[in-house]
Amino acid sequence: MSRDRILEDVRAALPAPVKLPEIGDIGVTFEDKAATFAEMVTVVGGSPTAVSSLEEVNQILKEEFGDDEKWSSFCPGVDSKGIGSQADRGGHDYEDVDLVVLEGVFGVAENGAIWVPEEQVGHPASLVLSQHVAIVVRASELVDNMHQAYARLSAADRLPRYGVFVSGPSKTADIEQSLVIGAHGSRSLRVFILP
Repeated sequence: MSRDRILEDVRAALPAPVKLPEIGDIGVTFEDKAATFAEMVTVVGGSPTAVSSLEEVNQILKEEFGDDEKWSSFCPGVDSKGIGSQADRGGHDYEDVDLVVLEGVFGVAENGAIWVPEEQVGHPASLVLSQHVAIVVRASELVDNMHQAYARLSAADRLPRYGVFVSGPSKTADIEQSLVIGAHGSRSLRVFILP
């Protein structure tokens, strides 16, 4: 029997196509997305803080990171200190940056992840070479689950060349099951939740 004959027999025996069911939004939902989001940011090793303004973010960062630290802010309304936030900085230019401040587009309540596309980052290396990362996200921009997050990305006019869901500081437990924070990226993640 030839290969073509076998394939014809298989095609003839296939069942009739059936329309896939509409499944809608199957993800988990939360009554208080902001509270759940803050809880999950803590679970994954980040430090969430509800704030009322960007001035409050500036004040907290100055208290936590002092005058000697260098930080680069890509969040309008949050100061840079000791280093500019030029978009033309190369990846290696972030090796001496203590803190990078970013603006997240939206957050995901179920896992504490924050969507950060390329235009909010300056350079992708800023997320992994900086000692600390702070992200400002609005509570009004939180979604319940990753199904809604990907639906939101799919509905965008265009997807960026680069984007990442940031969830907690860098961590690994590969060696002897010991959790190490900051092994291959930032040592801390501060998340500021605006209304």
